Amino acid sequence: MKRGMFVLLTALICLTIGMACAENDYAAYELQWGDAFAVQAPDAILDNGDMLFRAWADREGTVDETHPWHLVWMRDGKIYRDVAYRNNTRYPWSVSRFAVSRDNECYVILPAAEDVNGAKALDPGYVQGAEVYHWTENGLERTAVLPGLWRDTDIRVIRGGFALWDRQSGRMTVHTCDGTLTAEYPLETYEDGDFVSFAGEMDGVQLAVFRTSRYQGAKVTSRVYAVRDGKILWQKDYRVMTYAHVPGDGYLYVSWYDNGKSYSSVHFDRLDESGRVLLGRTISADKQVLVCALRTDPQKGRLQLYGRGVSRSREEYNAFVMTLDETMRESALQVCTFNYHRDTEFSVMPLPEGGFAVFSNGTYWDDAEREPGEKMPASGMPVVVPMEVLQETNRHGITLK
Repeated sequence: MKRGMFVLLTALICLTIGMACAENDYAAYELQWGDAFAVQAPDAILDNGDMLFRAWADREGTVDETHPWHLVWMRDGKIYRDVAYRNNTRYPWSVSRFAVSRDNECYVILPAAEDVNGAKALDPGYVQGAEVYHWTENGLERTAVLPGLWRDTDIRVIRGGFALWDRQSGRMTVHTCDGTLTAEYPLETYEDGDFVSFAGEMDGVQLAVFRTSRYQGAKVTSRVYAVRDGKILWQKDYRVMTYAHVPGDGYLYVSWYDNGKSYSSVHFDRLDESGRVLLGRTISADKQVLVCALRTDPQKGRLQLYGRGVSRSREEYNAFVMTLDETMRESALQVCTFNYHRDTEFSVMPLPEGGFAVFSNGTYWDDAEREPGEKMPASGMPVVVPMEVLQETNRHGITLK
């Protein structure tokens, strides 16, 4: 009897050790890349789960005759379509944008070449402008040229199209994915501003955000515009870098990070269409740096805050999803550990049908903190891991106030 108990206990210990060793082994979720390598999370996820990436040839970003970069369309973890390219004056593909139509067609928006003479040397017929390409089984087929000097920071993708901002006139235009103009807005922004986001639409009100001064440490200001029928409905200035959200629950949201402290917290304001603040909440954690966004659950219609909380010094790498009730109070919280090659820059991604996944390219980002002569830790392949397979952990002080 005692021998049987010993054998059983030994088996349980071996099983526990095996589970612990396999805890952060995500080989089953590696993406099959071929000659490409994804450094960042997908730029877009289609309704059918396909993912669109801008990818390097390798982890280091080598680019030469034998190492082109790639635009990659992935399906079921494998390359579905792939466009290899090398940056040049005429085709700045590395700063292109993906736009997905409402019927799940993919388009690529190529910013205008700033060096017109250099572009003409490669293509005598070049007309300076943003170019729109439909990504078909035959490759990239151009559907439109929108004349003007449209830098990559002047282009923002929205659902079913994209928006362009003209720095000189302050005019913003909205287009369908194929380049068709649908709306035009006259806006006023500071001369050195940048187009941060065009969040979407709620009852005919569109929300746009501009960074209105250059980065100077934490001294960044933002201007949020709400526009309707081509006219400015209201505008607000914030003394921090600000983001806008239209998650589909009938409200507008503005968020910003508290970057003045060692550990960040994130504040969210709920606004009505007139710009009046209805509710405000701040999410924070116990000595963890938070990155957080929000969406409405497509299955249940509930507002969700999601992101990561990281403390490198304590080896804490967590993904979380907090579900809110109608008054923006916590109703549920899921926190999972995701320590994959000590990657501090992993992304928590909302999936179109509900649920979440985590993306990591398997790179240890703390290279600068290594001791002289210390070897670079082993890296892994890019993975997309469903959050439900991750090991749940405690809440690490994640609190909404």
